[in-house]
Order: sequence, then C-alpha cells, then structure tokens
Amino acid sequence: MTNLSKNDTPTKDVFISYNRADEAWAKKLAERLESIHLESTPTGRSLSVFFAPWDIEYGSNFVNTLNDGLRAARYFVPIMTPEFFGSDWTNLEWTDQVALDPRNASGRILPIFLRAVSLDGKRRITIPPPFNVLNRFDFRDTGCFDTQFDELVRVIQGLPKKRGSTHPSRQIVSFSKSISGASHLHANPDQTDELLLMNLVEIISGPDEMWIAPTKARKRNEVWSSVKTNEAFVLRSDSIMAFCNMADAQCSLYPIVEPGGKVRSMSRVDVISDADGRRTYVEMLNECLRAHCRERKIGIDSKGRYYFWPNRNEAEELCVREHSFRSEKPREVAAPKTRPDTEEQFWVHYAARMRFEFLGDRLFLRIDPSYIFTSDGRNPLDSKATGRLSIQWTGKQQNPDLLRLMLFWIRVLADGKPEVRIAAGGSFIKAKAFPASSSAHFGVTGDYIRIQALLQGAEPTLDDIVDELTETEDDDLQAEDEEDLS
Repeated sequence: MTNLSKNDTPTKDVFISYNRADEAWAKKLAERLESIHLESTPTGRSLSVFFAPWDIEYGSNFVNTLNDGLRAARYFVPIMTPEFFGSDWTNLEWTDQVALDPRNASGRILPIFLRAVSLDGKRRITIPPPFNVLNRFDFRDTGCFDTQFDELVRVIQGLPKKRGSTHPSRQIVSFSKSISGASHLHANPDQTDELLLMNLVEIISGPDEMWIAPTKARKRNEVWSSVKTNEAFVLRSDSIMAFCNMADAQCSLYPIVEPGGKVRSMSRVDVISDADGRRTYVEMLNECLRAHCRERKIGIDSKGRYYFWPNRNEAEELCVREHSFRSEKPREVAAPKTRPDTEEQFWVHYAARMRFEFLGDRLFLRIDPSYIFTSDGRNPLDSKATGRLSIQWTGKQQNPDLLRLMLFWIRVLADGKPEVRIAAGGSFIKAKAFPASSSAHFGVTGDYIRIQALLQGAEPTLDDIVDELTETEDDDLQAEDEEDLS
C-alpha cells in the first residue's frame, strides 16, 4: 500500500474496512454517513465514503482501487470483529495504515468495535496491540447506535466534545482543519450519568445473635472428629463461637461444649461494636459461606479461591463437571484439558475469591471471578505455573466478561433463585441476587450493557482458556527471543 504525500488531496472522508461477514452492517453505516451534510446545512456537501461494493467497478484492478481508496481517504474506519482480524485482506488494509502512523498521532484511524464473538459463536475477538490502546467507538449494543454514530460524525467533522458548559462556544472550527489538531479530543469523559455495577453484593440481613461456650477443643479437626456438623464455628483460646444455640441439645455442636460450661449469647450490635468483634463476626460469616459452598461441592484452596470440584463416575474416577440453571445450556465448570503445544495435561476450574467485608456500616459479599488450574482436579499446580496461567487468562478478560462471570457466581450461590440465602445457625444471611451499584456524573455516553443481553452472550469456554494460554505463551517466548537478540 502507499503513503499519502503532501501533494495528494483526499477525495473521500472515510474508508470503511470490514470483513464480508459484516458487509450488511458496513453498508448501513456507509449509507448513514453519506446522508450527513457538512456544517449541518442542506446545501453543504455530504460526507463521502469509500465502500468497496460501491467504489470497485467491474473489470477494474481491485487491488489498485483499494490502494487508491486508502490513500485518498481522510479517515480509516476498521470494523473490528473476530472475522475482521482473521481475514488476510483486512489484515493487509489495517497493517498498512498502522505502519504509516504506528501511534495514530494524526487521529486518522477511528476503530469501531462491533462484535466480541464470531457469528458462528466459535471465536472470541483478540484485539491486537495497535488497537488496544486506541479509544474506540462501541457499537456492540444496537441500542446505542445513534449515540455512537453521532460521535463518529463529530470526530470526522473535527468538532470537539461537549464540555458541559452552559455558555455557547466562541470557537469556530473549520472543516478543513488539520485532522491532527482534532486527534484524541474524543478521549475526554462525557458529562453523563453512569450507573456502575460493582463486584459486591449487598447483604440485606444476617444473624442477629452469636453464642459463645467453653470447650476443650483447640483445633477445628478436633471438632469435626467429635461431631458430624455443617455448622459454622470459630475457636478462640478455650471458647467456641457459633450462630446456633449450643445450650440446646438439638444443636450439632452441643457435644463440643465443656460439661457444665455456661453458654452465653451476644447480640449482633454488641459483637460488632469494636474492631475485634467485627472481625470475628465477618470470620463467622465467611465460615457460613464455606459451608454453603461445600454443600454444593465447591471447594476452597489455600489462597481463599472457591472452585468447582470435578464429578466422579461409576468407577470413582474424576470426570468433567457441568453446571446449568433451569432451561439453560450446561457449561463445563471443571474439566481436564491438554495443551496442544506440550501435551501437558491439567484441569481448569471456574473459580472466584469470595469473602464478606464491611464498608463503613454496610456489609457486602465481595466476588472476584477467576479460574484456577490443578494437576489432578484437586491439587493446584505449583504456585509459579498457576500464577502465570491465571494472570495470562484473566488479564485478557474485558468488563462484560467479568460482569457475566460475577452474575454467574451470584446465581450459583442463590441456586438460580432471586435471593441468596446462606444458612447461619437458625437464621440466614440474605442478599439480592444482583451486584451492588454506584453512580457517577461522568463517563462515556452510550457505553452501557443490557443485563439480559449480557446473560445471553457467548462466554469463554474452558477450551478457549487453553487456546488463549497457548497463544499467549507463544507470544511471550517470541518476545523473549527478540529481546535476547537485541
């Protein structure tokens, strides 16, 4: 492809680069752009677009025509999808443009993010480094097409973002203004109300009373070896604490109480009145969470990460575990995998760090979704390998992916019901099965996610994780080799 010399005069405003899978959408965009009159007047000329089906004539040398179109356009607009980055022709177009201006200092490249998953649902997008650092137009949600389209037109016209001022601007911006002067004006935040979903679930109610009793047990195993119980408890020197009345002979922890010992109760208000009591209360809640997960065959590793245990077949051998909610397609949550490059076998598990926390006087359950890797379905890989694998994958996750996993874990805890209910002695820890939220008065206009669409979106499978890790390690090794050569 060729460069744009100083003597070349752009004859097109926009060159749309797309894969054939998205041709219908690209045509819709081109038609909308060419319906726009410059300076917002009917007598002003319309925006002009290079769109291959319109501008490549039969019998012409289409490679030369593409080359001329790239050279003549003021802006290059790639429509980013998995198919786009998997096509040789679009690769030729975007790499040519990046080579001309690697940092996009001119602001000439205006990337559009259209889809994260291929139309056949088999591939997720991997955005290459040149585009990862560019602020892009997000057309993934059809509901925000008009908002993002208006922003695209504004940038093409060289107009600045609205600053929220009540006074009209006195600056007159010529359409022929150098595009470098308009570069990155669209990177400033918008004055818009934003609803922000957090990785927290607010607790509606919890145990109002805690019981304390003397005991001779000093270690947790001593309790479990003496009684069969799923009650949460905490040992402190010569005492045991629980959310159940251990003076009641029907309580499973009753045999642990030292004979003749006095069982006393404390209200929640008294327990959390000081820092030590608050820590004890939270520790008890986390023990309830552990018991809740254990009943659902979800274990916890030494780093506090909950993960799905594999199933066992008739021969008592570990096998793939799937999880599903009513009327939904099952998903693998623990499965053995083989790396295609090394033939190494290991297990991949859905995982999450989960713990209760006080923020001020409000109580939340914090959930940080992740994945863990084990050698045999139970025992984690060595810490160095585990850390590297986990960082490689989770580092690739985008906000919608993490939010989708967050919602998945909430639904797991709630057993697919509208409310999370975790047993705590004779009462329950209750929470709505939805993330807590906050608000801000600035952000990106039109940048939002419809929750229903999010739940129906394609999620990364455990096979995707293995494929991504292999690709990432190959890139790491190549980078290390290049560094050694330099």
